[in-house]
Order: sequence, then C-alpha cells, then structure tokens
Amino acid sequence: MEIAEPQPVSERQGEAQSQQTSRFGNEVAVTVATNLFLNVLGLLTSIITARMLGPVGRGELAVVQLWGMFVGSLSLLGLSDAVIYFCSREQDRASQYWIAAASAALVCGLPVVLLGTWAASWLISGQGEAVASTLPLFAIGYFLLSALSIVPLNALRGVGHFSAWNILRMLPQFAWVVAVCVAGIGQRMTIPFLVTGFLLNYALFAVVILWNVVRRLPPRWSLGTRLWPQFLKFGIPSLSSTIPSNLLQDGRISQLFIAMMLEPQALGFLAVGTAFGNLMRILPGAISFVLFPRTAATHGHQQVRQLLQGTRVTVLVTILCTIGVASLCPVVIPLLFGHEFSSAIGLVVLMVVAGGGEGVKIVLGSGLRGLGRPSAVMWGELVALALALLCLLVCVRPWGMYGAAFALVAGNGVSALFLARSIQNITQCSITQVLCPTSEDVRSLLSVTRRGVVSVKALALRPL
Repeated sequence: MEIAEPQPVSERQGEAQSQQTSRFGNEVAVTVATNLFLNVLGLLTSIITARMLGPVGRGELAVVQLWGMFVGSLSLLGLSDAVIYFCSREQDRASQYWIAAASAALVCGLPVVLLGTWAASWLISGQGEAVASTLPLFAIGYFLLSALSIVPLNALRGVGHFSAWNILRMLPQFAWVVAVCVAGIGQRMTIPFLVTGFLLNYALFAVVILWNVVRRLPPRWSLGTRLWPQFLKFGIPSLSSTIPSNLLQDGRISQLFIAMMLEPQALGFLAVGTAFGNLMRILPGAISFVLFPRTAATHGHQQVRQLLQGTRVTVLVTILCTIGVASLCPVVIPLLFGHEFSSAIGLVVLMVVAGGGEGVKIVLGSGLRGLGRPSAVMWGELVALALALLCLLVCVRPWGMYGAAFALVAGNGVSALFLARSIQNITQCSITQVLCPTSEDVRSLLSVTRRGVVSVKALALRPL
C-alpha cells in the first residue's frame, strides 16, 4: 500500500486558510440574504403603516418603536455581545454561558429598563397620548422578551450555528409583520393595537427561539452568578458604545431634535429616510455578524488577515450600494409612499449616505470587539455622538430636517475614521490596509456572490 507523502507545512496552511475563507464567505452570504429579507419586510410594513397612518401617525409610531427598542436594548447591558465573545472563545462552555448571560440580563437589567422608560417618557413628553401610553409597555415588554430569547440565541451565533441563528432571528420581525397585517385587515391601524399585537406575537415566537436554543445547547440549570462579573466586565464597555450608537442609529438623536424644533410631519419624513438608510446596513450588518465571532475565535496572522479583508470588502460594497440606492430614491419614494412624501427625497438621500457610514462603522466596531477591545468602540461612538450633537445644535434651526440628516452623516463618518485608526494602532497595519479595497477583495466579493445562491438554497432546505 502506498503512503501519501505529507504535504508541506505551507501548503497545509494554505488549504486551511482557503477553507476558513470559504466558510466565512458562505456564512456572510447566508446572513446577507437574511438581512435583505428582513429589510424587505421592514420596508413593506413601513409602506403600509405610512399610507394608513399618514406622516404624523407614522412619526408617532416611529417614536414608540425607536425609543422603546433603544431602552429595551440598552437594558440588556451589553450581555448579547458578551455571550457571543465568550462562546466563540470557549465553545464547549456555551451551554453554561448562555443561561448565565440571560439570567444576568433579567436581574441586572430590570432596574435599568424601568429608569430608562421613565427618562424616555420625560424626553418625549410633548408627543401625543398614544405615544405616552404605549412607550412604557413597548420598552419593558421588548426588554423582557429579548432577555429570554435574543441573548440565548446569540450563543448559537457564538458557536457558529449561523443557519439556525439566521432563521430564528427573523421571528421577531415576523411578529411585527403579523401585527401590521392583522391591524390592516381588521381596520384597527392604531399605535396601541400595533404595539399590543407585536408583543403578543413576539412572546409566542420567543418560546420557539428558546426551545431551539435549549435543544442545541442543553443548559446547566444554574444561574451562573459567579460568571456575571466576567460577563459585565465585557458587556458594560460594549454597552457604553451601544448608547451613542443607538442614539445615532435610525436617527433617534435627530428625531429628538426634530420633535423639539420642527413640525410633527418632519418625523414622518425622517421615518421614511430611516427605512432607506437601513438598507445600507444589510451587507455591512451581515459581515459584522460573522466577523465578530470569527475574529474572537482566531489568533495571530489569520485573525488580522480576516479582520482587514472584512473591513475593506465592507467599504467596497458600501460605496456601490450607496450610489445605487441614492440614484433610485427620486423614482421609488413617490411610487411607494405617495406624492405627499416627495418633499422627503433630499432627506432620504442624505440618510442613505449616513446609513453607509454607519455600516462601515458597525463592521469596524465588530472587529474591535472580536479583538477584545470594546473600550475602543466606546470611544469611537462617543466621538460620533459628540460631533452629531454639535452639528444638530448648529444645523437644525437654519436647515431643518436636512441639518438633522447631515449631523448623522458627519457623526458616522468621523467615527468610522476613528475606529479605523484604532484598528491600525492595534494591528500595526496602515490605514490603507484597513480601508482601501484591493483586487483580491473584489475577487473575494465576486466569489461570495456566486456562492450566495447555493448557500441560500441550502439554508432553505436545511431543518432547524
């Protein structure tokens, strides 16, 4: 019997590197498809609610959704990121980690959500009765259900079960779709009915999510309180970056200034701009979802190579998508939302540019978290928030809602540069290596695109 000659070390390393790249590309492709599907659903529900509620009603609904999700997500104390990081590094302890993170979120986050709900209600006290009555219910309900479902679900992302994670993370969006459809069919398109319907549907889907996590990662039924300090030590800096990030995300901080200084109709226009700006996060969001656990799980040269290629590909796809989406806005907005939203076209284009900058920032931040440097992300987000606040104070009164959108462009752009410099300092690479796409990145993007169809078909046929 012939014995095959061992391959040279360099050749074996090359094959391993190729397999890692292929796996990374497949996971990104599947996540891109999921993000695209979720954003299409979000855009459709936004069109329905905008047409049935009008600019003022759509603006009030945006206030409840954006601020309720902000307070609810904030109250998780960064433990969603912590469970991803620690499960990626020690996958054999994932069953122990997810239940410890979920229990820590419930116990430690409850006082935060109560305080945050009171603060948010005070900040938007000038809004209508529908907003004041439904915001506390939405924020507290969203927090409890996320702690019981989304925190455990991220353990699947940490251990690399991306197919199951992508399928299950769609369920909260389905809960909102069902609520909108029932409200539309029953002619009960009001904010309290939508919020109540969403929370009831989310509760049912949360049971499905939790059951699948338990089935894949059977827990050790202990609260794991001794792990809480370790999780919070990672989560709090990550949370500190989440606060300014979430204020900038979806235009929340701009929304607050518009609500104080401009007419309610401007909030409805901003909601439409946010829907298009969110499209710019589809591809970067998918890359960041995969890049964070993969960077945490690898070491040395492979870790740096994977991180830098992820950031450069993000810049490439963001430029292409920004040009494409912005060029379609003048035609698509009146067609989808009605001619009363035509005056929002310029605002939407600015929100698209801001969304592109945010997408790059998200990937850079995920890379830094994977390197174990959440504090660097915190400082980058604080820079973005400080600059955005300065621009809002200066620009909203003379330029109106366009000044508010410009503040997001400036904040996200400068923050992305700050985070890129942080990666440059940690990895000892040039800023060009961090941000400027190469021909290899173009080939990698084309390869991922070709494999995308195959991966999505496999996802559709694979059982949970």
